[in-house]
Amino acid sequence: MKRWLFPILLALCIITDQAAKYWAAGTLKSGQIPLFGGAVMLNLTSNTGGAFGILPASPSFFTIAGALVFLVMVIFIKKITRLPYIYQVGLALVGGGAVGNLIDRLKMGYVIDFIDLKFWPVFNLADSYITIGVLILAYLFLTDKRREED
Repeated sequence: MKRWLFPILLALCIITDQAAKYWAAGTLKSGQIPLFGGAVMLNLTSNTGGAFGILPASPSFFTIAGALVFLVMVIFIKKITRLPYIYQVGLALVGGGAVGNLIDRLKMGYVIDFIDLKFWPVFNLADSYITIGVLILAYLFLTDKRREED
């Protein structure tokens, strides 16, 4: 199972992100949907910038960055699948989120965002995957005992 965790999780992230965006694009055209008593709104928006709307004037930067993330993961897939599970999870989340947003950029020139917490920029599942993956990898990097021995 270890060598299949990364590609399966990567594919699941891409599929769930794209399915959610497809649903949002079809369902939220006519308006917002409140959740949890209005604490969260499902609200269709487009984003030419990065995760959570950062650098909106740099769409080509994020297209190139997403393509590079995907390319690096394809090149190093054999090495990635030999890593401990938690590293594979972090990398699959980052990669799946990057590819999910890359698909939107290549297809439409922007990314579909639809989760609105009202106190945070509107985002999507891919943005969440990237953020969680980066947090996992940062934690692993900061707590890696092998680095202290060097």
